[in-house]
Amino acid sequence: MKRYALLNLLCFFIAINMYSQQYMDGQMTAQVQNAYHKVLGLSRESTPLEENIVGTQYFNEDFTIGQLYMNSKKYGKKIPLRYNAYVDDIEIELNNQISFIKKLTDLTATINNETYTLKSFYTKEDIVESGYLIELYITDSLKLYKQTKKVFKEGRVAQTSLTTSTPPKLVDYIYYYIQLNETVLPQKIKKSKKEISSIFPTHKTEIKKYLKENNVNIKNEASIIALCKYYSSLN
Repeated sequence: MKRYALLNLLCFFIAINMYSQQYMDGQMTAQVQNAYHKVLGLSRESTPLEENIVGTQYFNEDFTIGQLYMNSKKYGKKIPLRYNAYVDDIEIELNNQISFIKKLTDLTATINNETYTLKSFYTKEDIVESGYLIELYITDSLKLYKQTKKVFKEGRVAQTSLTTSTPPKLVDYIYYYIQLNETVLPQKIKKSKKEISSIFPTHKTEIKKYLKENNVNIKNEASIIALCKYYSSLN
């Protein structure tokens, strides 16, 4: 008889514990949802593309578990995120709905171990744009960023039987930006080594020598990071 009484009592406590846990999980879910709603734009599907357009809006179409940060502190729990390189949006999947993150300067996102931050930057000498940049190499004296873009390119209709038509498509572009001072906006790295050395006015001679001796490939990300590390060692 005591055995049955103990068994019933144990079942009672298990049931109470399960009910309490479900209640707490529901409460936490509501809190997390409310927190995310403060940084969410409208729920929407990805910007649709015409059927004849070749390519995708994403460098990685899959949502992967990421983390948002507000003022360098974790914001909410880890959640599925992806970057739309065509419209420059960070998309979030919440309750089976796709929304986008509001563009806030104090909000960053880590996706696939890459940190996206909203910055203003120089694309050319006098042209300033704003958008998401990926942090590549960050020190007190230098910050190196990468920008990944999908740009629409018009198709062409064949003019003669000797030429072929090309469909409209999304083309991949990757740019790199360097920021030497918090008061100066990041500058796009140009394609010539001469122009790169001009970004580093205080160590122009050393940078020129480094570029020549190490045969730096400006299109190679590892080479650019190595250059930035060398510059940091001079300070």
